[in-house]
Amino acid sequence: TYQADLDTMPIWNAVPAVMLLGFLCHGYLNHSEFFDTVWAIGLYLDAIAMLPQLWMLVAKGGEVEALTSHFVAALVISRCLSFAFWLYGYKELAPQAGGPNVAGYAIITAHSLQLLLCADFMYYYARARMSKSAMVLPTFDV
Repeated sequence: TYQADLDTMPIWNAVPAVMLLGFLCHGYLNHSEFFDTVWAIGLYLDAIAMLPQLWMLVAKGGEVEALTSHFVAALVISRCLSFAFWLYGYKELAPQAGGPNVAGYAIITAHSLQLLLCADFMYYYARARMSKSAMVLPTFDV
């Protein structure tokens, strides 16, 4: 159920900045400015999309439901695989005329940021899975 008292992260404030970043910093993969821009905006939104969920889990603290923890862990593993793909392929975005590969580095940075933000959750998830116990997040005032 929705818990309005825990939904205190103003993520919508970041959306215009992420959209602007997508307009300014995107690759040129299929010779379509529109699709390259839309894909980049989606990638950058993806990098911050998990923040409200993680925030609510931390704000709530204590035991995390198994389905929620498995869902978040599966998303993080998915992002790890996407990061591995782009770590290998970001060079493809380098400008053909030379110069810095800004779009490639932005993609690697977005994936790295997303994985860094989820690292704490994954630590507690892995610890719970190895001990075969319920996942419990530490509690503190947010």
